[in-house]
Amino acid sequence: MAATVEDLGFKPMADGLESDDKGRLYGGDLEHNAIWRRNPNGTYRTLAQGRDLLWVDTLSVASDRHLYAIANQLNRLSPFHEGKDLRRKPYLLVRLPIDAGPVGLV
Repeated sequence: MAATVEDLGFKPMADGLESDDKGRLYGGDLEHNAIWRRNPNGTYRTLAQGRDLLWVDTLSVASDRHLYAIANQLNRLSPFHEGKDLRRKPYLLVRLPIDAGPVGLV
């Protein structure tokens, strides 16, 4: 198994990952409130960034050629704030056009 593991270098701190049929990888950047894409050549591109993109995870590439992601505000839960829940509604579901589809599993 270890022979199949390959170090691809830097990756932003992410709680969820997804891939598309063009070999690109997607994730949320927890430190910078962003969603990124890693291209097959190793370069990164920020697709979205903003103060409401708190703890992005649960990413999904759909057949409509969009990436969907949820900002779940996990870092605002009560266990991290002396019992006080700091999450704010509305919760955010992001839809981004990516010109790619989901990976087909055989």
